[in-house]
Amino acid sequence: MLYNWQENDQNTGVNRYGSFTYNTLADFLNNQPALFTRTLGDQRTTGSSVNSALYLGDIRRISRSLQLTYGVRGEYTTFNGAPGRNAAIDSTFGLRTDVWASETHVSPRIGFTYTIFGDSSSPAPIWFVRGGFGEFRGRAPSNLYTAAQQGSGLGTGLVQVTCLGASAPVPTWSGYATGATAIPSACNAGGPPITSLSTPQVTAFASDFQAPRSWRGNLSLTRRFWERFTASVDAQYAWGEALYGVQDANLNTTPRFTLADEGRPVYVPNSSIAPTTGFTTVAASRINPQFAQVYKIGSQLASRTMQVTASLNGFTAQGINLNLSYTFQRAWDQSSWSFGPPLFGFQQPTTAANPNLNEWAASDLERRHNIIGTVTWPLNSSLEVTFIGRLTSGGHYSPLVASDINGDGARNDRAFIYSSTSAPDTGISNGMARLLAKTSSEARSCLLRQTGAIAGRNSCDQPWFPSLDMQLNWRPDAWGLQRRLALSLSFINPMAGLDQLINGENHLQGWGQQPFVDNTLLYVRGFDPATNRYKYEVNERFGNALSGTTAFRQPFLLQLQARFTYGMNTTQERMGFAMGGFGGPPGAAGAGGGMLNNSRVMNPLAQLVEMKDSLKLTDEQLKAVTQLSDSLAARSTRLGEEIRAAVAKAGNNPDPAVVFSSIRPKLEEGRKNVTEAIKAAQAVLTAEQWKLVPETVKNPFANMFGGPQGQRRPGEQRP
Repeated sequence: MLYNWQENDQNTGVNRYGSFTYNTLADFLNNQPALFTRTLGDQRTTGSSVNSALYLGDIRRISRSLQLTYGVRGEYTTFNGAPGRNAAIDSTFGLRTDVWASETHVSPRIGFTYTIFGDSSSPAPIWFVRGGFGEFRGRAPSNLYTAAQQGSGLGTGLVQVTCLGASAPVPTWSGYATGATAIPSACNAGGPPITSLSTPQVTAFASDFQAPRSWRGNLSLTRRFWERFTASVDAQYAWGEALYGVQDANLNTTPRFTLADEGRPVYVPNSSIAPTTGFTTVAASRINPQFAQVYKIGSQLASRTMQVTASLNGFTAQGINLNLSYTFQRAWDQSSWSFGPPLFGFQQPTTAANPNLNEWAASDLERRHNIIGTVTWPLNSSLEVTFIGRLTSGGHYSPLVASDINGDGARNDRAFIYSSTSAPDTGISNGMARLLAKTSSEARSCLLRQTGAIAGRNSCDQPWFPSLDMQLNWRPDAWGLQRRLALSLSFINPMAGLDQLINGENHLQGWGQQPFVDNTLLYVRGFDPATNRYKYEVNERFGNALSGTTAFRQPFLLQLQARFTYGMNTTQERMGFAMGGFGGPPGAAGAGGGMLNNSRVMNPLAQLVEMKDSLKLTDEQLKAVTQLSDSLAARSTRLGEEIRAAVAKAGNNPDPAVVFSSIRPKLEEGRKNVTEAIKAAQAVLTAEQWKLVPETVKNPFANMFGGPQGQRRPGEQRP
C-alpha cells in the first residue's frame, strides 16, 4: 500500500531575461540583433498532488518446479492548484484551463518461474525459465502542471514578447550587467520590417489526458553448466500507450504557401518573412491572434520497444569472476520527449510538414547494440582488480535547419538535403561537396540516401561509444583485520584522463565522452519572396562529434573509499550458505551457522532409523537402512573434513569466490552421495512404507533449491 502527498512552491522560468539572436558574426560585432524574445509574467506557482496505490498479489507453488506470481495494482492520482477558467480558450479550442482530471487505474500482472533440476548425480537446478506479462503505469511529471499554472492566459501567467528586425531592441550589455539599464520588455518602434508580438502563451490539458502506461512481457532462459558458469537469454517487449505529447492548438495548419524545391508547407505568408534574415514570428500563423502558442497536452502518443540480451557469467578455478553480455534493442516512438517545458515537447519530434501530426521513427533513446564485459581478478587473497568495459552503438539524430522556417514558432524543422551537383545556387552545391568530402562515414551515408528530400526523423546515426572503468579492492587479512577493512580505489572514465594528459586541454579528442554530433545542416541567411526560397548556408561541421570541444564532458574521477565491518562476520555467513550445507568455515558450522552437523541434510537416512516403529521396518530392512546411513555418514564426515581443511588453508577470512571454486567438486560429490543413498533406501522399503517417509528425507535439498521457504530462490520472479 502506498500513499504519497506532495506540496510544491516553485519559482521557475524560461527566457525570463530575454535572448538576442544575430544573423551573422558581423552583425554580432556591430551589435545589430535580428531577433529579440523574452517571456514575461508571474512565474511562481503552488500546488499539491496525491498519489496512492494498493497492490494485491499472491505467490502459488504449483509443484517443486513451477511457481506462479500474480496480482493487480490499483492507483489513484490527483493534482491540485489549477488556475481559473479562460473563457476565450474554452470557446475557441475547447480546452479548460481550470480543470485537471483525477485518474483511477487498475493494472494486472502475472509471472512464472519454472525450474528444471539435475539428475541424481547433480540434483541442483540446471535450467531456469522465467516469464511475465503485465501493465505498468507511470506518472505525469509535475512540470506539466506547473506550465499549466503559469500559462493560463488570464493576465497573471506568461506573456511572450518577440521583436523582429528593426523592432528588436539594441542590447546594452554593460548596463544589464550592473543593473543600470532595464532589460527590454517591449519592442522598439521603427521602419519595416517590423513584427512584434506581445501575447500570452497558454498551456492546457486535453480532456482525456492520463498518465502514461505500458504493457510489458518478458521471457528468460538460464542454463547452469560446467559447475561454475551460467548462460542466459532474456527477451523483452513493451508497448507504450497514452504517452503525453504536445500540440499547438492555435496553429493554423492550412499552408499559406509552399517552399520551392523543398515542397515544405509554410504557415505564415511570405510577406511576414524578413528578406535579409529569413526570420519570422508566429503572429501570422495564429487561429486566435489574442494568443501566441496554445499548447495542448494530450495522451495520444505511443511507443514500441523490443530487446534481447544474451549473457555469460561465472568464475574460474582461480576465482576470476567473468561477466559478458550483449543486448540488441529496437525502439520506435512518436516522440522521445520526457522532460522540460511544453515547448520542448512540441519541437522534440521535429517536423517536415504539420507539426501537430506525429510520425513513427526510431527513438532518440534507442541504442541498438550494447556490449558490457566485467572481469574481477583476485591477484592474491587480499587484493583484487576489476575492469568494466562497455561498447555501445550511438543514438540517432535528425538533420535540422537552425531557424523556424515553417512559421510554427519552434526551431524543429528538418533540413532539405540538397545535391552537391544540382542545388539552386553554387554556395549550397560547393558547401555540400566540401561537407561530403570530410564528414564522418555515418553522416555521409545518411545524407546521400536522402538527397533530394526532407530528412527523416532520426535518420542519422551517431558513432559508437567505448568506455572503461577500473577499481582496485584491498582487504588485508594481516594485523588482525581479517578482511574487515576494505579500501577501494576507483578509476572512473580513465580514458578522459588520458585524453587530457596526452593531447592537452586545448586539443581534446573526446576519448571517454558520449558522442554528440552537430546536427545542424543548414543556416538561414535570408529569404527571396519572389521565388519562395530560403537562402541557406551549409554547416560544414555537420556530423562531427562535439565531445572534444564542448564544455559539457564526462570527467575522469579518482575516488578512494574505505569501509570497515564491525561485529558479525557477514562474509563467512554468506560463504557458509553458498556451500550448500557442507563444510561451512571455521566458527560457523560449530556454532550452528553452517549445516555441517545437520544430519537432516548430510545424512537424511538417520531419520529412517529413528522412524523404524512408525514405518514398521523388519529386522532385515532396519539392518540395511542402518548400513546405508552409517556409510553415508562416514563419507559426509570425510568430505566435511576436507572442505574445512580447504577453508582453513585459505585464511581466517577468505574470499568466498576463490574458496567456493576450489570446493565446488566436493560439494557436488556430497550431494551425489546423499541422492544415491536415498535411492538405495527406497529400494529397501516397500511402496506403502515409502509413502510414509517425510519429504525432508526424500528431498533433503528442497529448502536450498526450490523448497517452500519464504526467501527468494534462484529464478524466482516478483511482480
